[in-house]
Amino acid sequence: MTESRTPIYGGEGHGGGNARQLVVVQPLADRSAMSFKERVIVLDSDVRDAMALAAKRLDQEARKYSAQGFTWNLDDIVFDHGAHRVITATLRIARNGA
Repeated sequence: MTESRTPIYGGEGHGGGNARQLVVVQPLADRSAMSFKERVIVLDSDVRDAMALAAKRLDQEARKYSAQGFTWNLDDIVFDHGAHRVITATLRIARNGA
């Protein structure tokens, strides 16, 4: 799966001075050339791949805040598969025990 160019949301307007919500919108791999039955067969692995890539992107973005004292735990990522072939991942980062 290739890394999506979909933006990472967060920073200004997505939290206070001591906490932020980082959000990644990660589309699943394009399977439009496959039949419905074939897409169902690979759906589980596509979701796992998208979740792993979203977690990697969240960690990379969170690291930009580490110099400012923000901390995070990747076990706290919340994943949602509410949209068609899209995974949304959210991670709260905080500093000073916020």
